[in-house]
Amino acid sequence: MLLYAGTANQVQNNMANNDDTFTNPKAHSLDGALFANGEIIGGRYKVISLLGKGGMGLVYKVEQVISREELALKTIHKNFLNETTIKRFENEARATFAVNHPNIISVKAYGLLDDQTPFMAMEIVDGETIAELLQDSGSLPIEVALPLIIQVCFGLAHAHENAVVHRDIKPSNIMIIKGRPIGTEGSVKILDFGIAKFSHREGGEIQALTKTGEIFGSPLYMSPEQCSRSKVDQRSDIYSLGCVIFETLTGKLPFKGNSALATLMMHQTNAPPRLGETSSKQKYPEDLERIVAKMLAKDPADRYQNLGVVAHDLSSILNRSDSSRISKKLSLEMPDNEDEETGSSIKRSFSFAAALVSLIFLLAIAVVSVMNFNAHRNVKADRERAIEQKKLEDVIEISRHPETKNVGDSTALNKISIPELEKKLAGSGNLLDLRGAKVTAEMLEIISKAKHIDNINFLGSNIDNGALEKLSKLQLTNITLSNSTFNDLGAQKISQIENLRTIKANDTTITNKGLGYLSKLNKLSQIKIEGTNVDIDGLRKFCRNKLLQQVSLANCPKIKAQEQEQLAKQFPKISFVCEGLYTPAQ
Repeated sequence: MLLYAGTANQVQNNMANNDDTFTNPKAHSLDGALFANGEIIGGRYKVISLLGKGGMGLVYKVEQVISREELALKTIHKNFLNETTIKRFENEARATFAVNHPNIISVKAYGLLDDQTPFMAMEIVDGETIAELLQDSGSLPIEVALPLIIQVCFGLAHAHENAVVHRDIKPSNIMIIKGRPIGTEGSVKILDFGIAKFSHREGGEIQALTKTGEIFGSPLYMSPEQCSRSKVDQRSDIYSLGCVIFETLTGKLPFKGNSALATLMMHQTNAPPRLGETSSKQKYPEDLERIVAKMLAKDPADRYQNLGVVAHDLSSILNRSDSSRISKKLSLEMPDNEDEETGSSIKRSFSFAAALVSLIFLLAIAVVSVMNFNAHRNVKADRERAIEQKKLEDVIEISRHPETKNVGDSTALNKISIPELEKKLAGSGNLLDLRGAKVTAEMLEIISKAKHIDNINFLGSNIDNGALEKLSKLQLTNITLSNSTFNDLGAQKISQIENLRTIKANDTTITNKGLGYLSKLNKLSQIKIEGTNVDIDGLRKFCRNKLLQQVSLANCPKIKAQEQEQLAKQFPKISFVCEGLYTPAQ
């Protein structure tokens, strides 16, 4: 299969998402070509054949007249030329042209043809996407999947360094190149930068693409911030790649609802499952579970901040693997056509070749480890900076809603009438945003009847704590209470909400007593209690919760530095974000 941007299955899947991708024909030809074979277009490209067509465009195999280099030339069908498609096409060309890396599909040139049709001239690559491999196998073994993902990390890290965020990372946009040993440079290509954005640019044409009311991306792999159409950066790609890793290893998606909207809400509210939850037979290393869980963190500040670190951590897992398992190969590396004599020769030499590939790959992993050594030494500093960034984001969040600064002052609060609340509930989807509001018992009673709500934001609100038990009628999974009047009584009341998985209660008056109530929440996986008066004794009891994965408690005056370290040692399966300490789960 001669391809530059995917195969038939990829096109079918992407066309369902209005993606502009292409496939090559197999047994039959495709009609609808704008240019004939042998025609010179743009004064420099000779058309060889039509490779394929997608939802809105065509791709030709062409020869650059002067260099004689064969390329794939992508254009938009004239029937679909409009301002939006042209801008998106131009965006893809500029984004891909801005990066030059062995793991990213290469754009050689772009511009306008004689008839003003936009075009891109791209390299031709031959291979299969991860999506196609998963259709055949269901999942890939760790020793096959991780070398592929590490290559994706390298390519995306390079794009991020050049201020390009892909925004549509998924299995059908990752191609494994035929004929190149797995894990070697250029053995994987990242495709389709059609909805990429330049992270250092917030206006102009790039921003215009996202003002049409659409959510760009593939719902099955979109980050929470992308689902809510919030600002995205490189950490959104890290989340999407976490979804890809999960599916590649398990054959199942971390989040999949009954509809696209349901899936979007799951990304925003549901705690990610563990890899091991997908099968009672398959076991995954705890280190790998932690890596994927961190990539799938809801809050971008809680994720990896750099894919170079992800590549390093994944390489560390491979370094501990049996080298004989790493040499396992995919069928796409074998030649397409073999006669009996050639086949016999290959079979005789296969053992030696496999051993050689294994050796080369292990050497490559060693090189990766060396390349990342300095970055690894600075991980602690990076994590400390991440903590400061989290604090800054909290300050920014409050500054955006000045009514939340002084919750004791009723004049500074949003006074929401009952009709206004009912209107807000009717149009809120699964998330109810009541930041900076005065929340009464009457309001909580009305909210309790909105069965579709599973995520509530009470940031900076004045809450009737005694009435919070009314929320137990809902299937709440997330609740934000930071900078509000939330206290131990409120903790006692929300401890009756059985499905709660995430609680954000930074800068509230909660104490050990409140933690004791919250410890009854058997499904709780994350809690943020920064700036509260909890102490080491209350935390020791609370951290016995079996499903707890992360505790954020920076700026807690009653928690000393040595006590932070004690907690990390006593509960190695929990990640602690403390003052000057970021400790991933062991």
